[in-house]
Amino acid sequence: MIKLDLTGAEIDLLRIDARLHAPDVQKVTIAPTTDMTLAKISGYLVDDVKLLISWLEHGGPLPEPFPVTTWVAVANALERSGREEQARRLRYRATDHFLWNTGSVWLKIWAGIKKVTIGHGYYPSRALTGILVLLALAFATVWTNAEYFVPTALAVADDGTVTVASGVSSNGYPGFWSFLYAFDVVLSPVASGQTEAWRVAGNQALALWIAGLKLGAYALLGLFVTGITGVVSRR
Repeated sequence: MIKLDLTGAEIDLLRIDARLHAPDVQKVTIAPTTDMTLAKISGYLVDDVKLLISWLEHGGPLPEPFPVTTWVAVANALERSGREEQARRLRYRATDHFLWNTGSVWLKIWAGIKKVTIGHGYYPSRALTGILVLLALAFATVWTNAEYFVPTALAVADDGTVTVASGVSSNGYPGFWSFLYAFDVVLSPVASGQTEAWRVAGNQALALWIAGLKLGAYALLGLFVTGITGVVSRR
């Protein structure tokens, strides 16, 4: 077998078409290469991104991945040919390989969080899905535990004019609305005033759970903004 090391090479077109080789011809593969400049890529690997990722992960016949710089070179070539989604998948997998194989345990944990929530910045929409899940959890929690919510203005509650029922009381105090309260918990920057007008009383576990939902929503929103900023900056 012949193995080529293309480190530092400037390649105008890398074409890989033949799946099989003639029995009397030695197979040629590319050794894990660094700092390769690649203008174009074509062939059956380009049409099957899973095969392309597998090739980059194993470096041909050996279980040895290509360096991240080679992944990026291939991704850039794909993007120039209009295959933006395939290029994004390659960059995502390259980032995943790099983060999991370098750094401390804490960095690996952080890498795992970013992978799940924003796809290392290449799939920030995952954070929006998480926010929608938290919104559904918050609504279910508030709706099934409405009896534990009391007006923040206790003086108004004492005179009997404010109740937990939906609607607006006779003195203009805002009524309790489960969905709006859940919306305030998860999307605090776009507040309707429910969390200021009503609070949890007599159930510490419920209060802690709602606080946890709010913290989780803040974290996902921050990660979403980070991911969007990364996508824009890469473009």
